Amino acid sequence: MTRTIIAGVSVYDGTGTPAYDADVEIRDDIIASIRPAASHPPTDSIDGRGLVLAPGFIDAHTHDDFAVIAAPAMTAKVTQGVTTVVVGNCGISGGMNVTAHGDLPDPLVLLGAADAFRYDDFAAYAQAVDRAGPATNVVALVGHTALRARHMDALDRDATGAERMAMRADLTTALDAGAFGFSTGLAYANANAASTEEVMTLAEALRDTNALYCTHLRSEAGEIVAALDEAFAIGRHAAAPVVVSHLKCAGAPQYGRSGEILAMLETAAL
Repeated sequence: MTRTIIAGVSVYDGTGTPAYDADVEIRDDIIASIRPAASHPPTDSIDGRGLVLAPGFIDAHTHDDFAVIAAPAMTAKVTQGVTTVVVGNCGISGGMNVTAHGDLPDPLVLLGAADAFRYDDFAAYAQAVDRAGPATNVVALVGHTALRARHMDALDRDATGAERMAMRADLTTALDAGAFGFSTGLAYANANAASTEEVMTLAEALRDTNALYCTHLRSEAGEIVAALDEAFAIGRHAAAPVVVSHLKCAGAPQYGRSGEILAMLETAAL
């Protein structure tokens, strides 16, 4: 058994309780006790005075799909207190081969070269992550644009019925293999041609799974209200929680609209 005591550290426990000084005992990588700081801590303890101890942070929006495999130490994250990363955002995910119909399309190039997308399906990607053993936990989403690139020969149009069914089947299989949700990047050219109905059809795979619908909205400028309404409608259709990425009112004509947009989020009935 390994035993570590961090003595006199300022604890922020994540509950909203004000910080308090404590001696925290860890046994075999599990917190065994949290006690009021002693005036004379054990000599073999770590001096935590002047330091802060908190639960690991969740980096809820990353594009670390391949970083967790190629650089599993995840130094850039753990040195900032991040212990969980969410990957596969904005419709951009690395968990499947997407080059069957040609070159790697934008914005999937954000993740790396085409040969990085070598996994036959999400389960194979998940196994690769497990083998790499990254220092962070990994929460993986399945990207809409990745599914489009995998099943469509052109991305400047709406998907056909057959293509929608194939994409939804892939998403269902990925959810069964451990994916946490479905993401879209409808602002990007290679997803922008997708209709709301296309996204709704795929999102039906989320029903009764507790999985998330995460979206980089179709517009963050003049059409932001319509884009939010679309996101909410997709969430309602799928009976899924909605996560809005990059919420902002872009461009000078939108300045001052943040109150209106935040009120929409507060009152949305999903």
